Amino acid sequence: MNANIQRILRRMALAERWDDVRSCLSDYIEENPQDLEAKEELYRLNHGEPMRLTLSAAERREAAANDARKALDWLMDDHPEEKLRMMSKDELSNSLSAFEHHAAILKRCGVELSEQYIRYLRLLKKRIRELGGRKRKRILLQGGLVASALTLVVSVCVALNNNAQSRYEQLMQAMEHPTVDNVETALHSADSALYRYFCPELKNAGANAQNWLRGVAKHYHKIDSLLSHFESGKKKVSDLSPSALAELDAEIDASPRGREQLRSRWHDVCRLQYNELVAHKTEIQHELEKPLPLSPELTGNAGEDIKLLTAHKEALLKRLAETDATIRLYGISSDMPASINEALDDNRMLLRDIKQLQQFFTRISACRSYKSYRKILEETDFAVYAPAQRLLTIKPHLPSEEEMMVHVSAPEGDISAEQLSAATAVFLNGASSFTQQFPASPEVLQIAEDLFTAPSYRHKVYTLKVSDSVTWYSTIQPQLDKTNFITYRRSTIDPAYTPEDTYREFQNDDTYELGEIDASTLPINLDIERNTLFIQKNIPDLLTKVLNYPEGKHPALAQAYIYWVLLKLTNAHPHPLLSGVRFSPTLKAHSASFAELLKRHRLNLVPGCWLSTAADVRRAENAFAEWFKTHRGHDYRAEMADNFLAAYAATARFCGYVNAAGKMHLCRERKDGDPLWYVSADGVRYFTEDEAPSEALPLSPLFAAERKNP
Repeated sequence: MNANIQRILRRMALAERWDDVRSCLSDYIEENPQDLEAKEELYRLNHGEPMRLTLSAAERREAAANDARKALDWLMDDHPEEKLRMMSKDELSNSLSAFEHHAAILKRCGVELSEQYIRYLRLLKKRIRELGGRKRKRILLQGGLVASALTLVVSVCVALNNNAQSRYEQLMQAMEHPTVDNVETALHSADSALYRYFCPELKNAGANAQNWLRGVAKHYHKIDSLLSHFESGKKKVSDLSPSALAELDAEIDASPRGREQLRSRWHDVCRLQYNELVAHKTEIQHELEKPLPLSPELTGNAGEDIKLLTAHKEALLKRLAETDATIRLYGISSDMPASINEALDDNRMLLRDIKQLQQFFTRISACRSYKSYRKILEETDFAVYAPAQRLLTIKPHLPSEEEMMVHVSAPEGDISAEQLSAATAVFLNGASSFTQQFPASPEVLQIAEDLFTAPSYRHKVYTLKVSDSVTWYSTIQPQLDKTNFITYRRSTIDPAYTPEDTYREFQNDDTYELGEIDASTLPINLDIERNTLFIQKNIPDLLTKVLNYPEGKHPALAQAYIYWVLLKLTNAHPHPLLSGVRFSPTLKAHSASFAELLKRHRLNLVPGCWLSTAADVRRAENAFAEWFKTHRGHDYRAEMADNFLAAYAATARFCGYVNAAGKMHLCRERKDGDPLWYVSADGVRYFTEDEAPSEALPLSPLFAAERKNP
């Protein structure tokens, strides 16, 4: 992309005008279909990745350098050194062109090629030259016999070519780990116009070697001149700042020429001026322990804070260099470097948080769904940057999509939002059926009272069959004494009980048959008790459990009575529009079938009715056992949940968020006056104005409602 279009796109991106950026990029690509950089930027925008346009010049250079390194690595992986000999000259030329292109990018970014890249580049060029040499040899061989003079000339040329290539290789090897002696020797042996004719690369290689030697000489003369001033007394070591001392020390160590001689002269200078250095040490000690530069007061503006922190970082780095040089030069023991490094770590963490915050806004601005919005928020965390941490106070308040559907629903009739929310919890989440919005009335409490107090559900019942038509019932287990007699007494639970009934003794022989009827396990296994039924239990779930209760020793009529009580509790719902029967056609059909069975058998379904030995009661017992067997396998609440959502749930569409400045950032078009739901510290609220309310939390998601009629 040209510089003008880059400036335009960067201004729009920094202003978060992403739709304009997308449109401008699309138009530019249509006019310039070969511009890969523009296509990559459009791909990053569409996939929520940080755009290069929003980065600083230094960050763009670093990104370009990283891309170039990756391209070079891929090229070397695709065509390893052992594969180069199997490639044609055209393939080698294409690889060389691509390699030089990416190497040029690294050079523009100020990055020196590593030894690995340089070695691979030489191999490519050498292989191309070898193929060229073979071609010339084939032409000579195919030409037949030629004059001996021409053969001699060709032989000399080949020898000169090989010699030139050898000189070039020696020079490049000398430059890999350069020393003054090696480079000068290699350069002297390669300094020939004839060699440069047969190996054109020698010209650039020789120029590079000459430049390196000139740089070495310049560096040496600079240090030599400075040391001469110290040796003549024109300069004092104590006049230098610690950072200047450290710089001089480092330059001596880095000098490829006369390093040992320069180091010896520097030590002699320091030894001669040692007394002055010792006198200066006390002053330096106080200077060393001076307070660190104060951390800047952050504004909350990312751009301004980066400038402040960068300046603070540079001041700390300068102080650290001076401190290290002072400690090394004067042999002072100090904890100051650790304090500076700790301050630098804090500074780096703040800068990292701010840059992460900028990338976070780039990503979150591209969100088009609540799922991706929540994912980005939940994955993001800031360690120390307080303005960014304040933004994340929204995280514990983020509602689920189900919660938003409740808030954006449009209730019909006299259903309040609180009642709709309570019904959602009952049908979707299995919450208690009796809540503050749907309290248990005295009538409802009375419906289940017999279930809690009936002895037939509280005790195991023991039976004594006296004859085919007479059975006695007791809640006290019969006792067999040593004389083989059974002591038995009817309980009030017996339908034939009279006050005159007392203990009776029966001989334990085949005349009598003992048994038991246990309905007490039903309420226990179903977890139905007076203390929790109207506080914790979900009636549709209990109905499903009773319906699907496995067959066992319990009487079917005992199971039928509990089912009947729960049906009456469901039908007694305080709000008809939110009654569970309304949302479950299966439960409605089962209820009608159950009532019809009761009517057909003319059965008074009460606790203990299954204890009767009457023929009609026995027939009803079998009929209800068959009824449960036939209807088993349904889940009432799952059906209620589906039908409830179809009737009342509105689709909550994510349409943007409230940015850090309290302004709306919308990703969908909003009609004037349409309500939008937002998150405040007190919960989810809605507004119809053009501006977001002041109580909206920063980064609060915004939702619009797509309503469906029941």
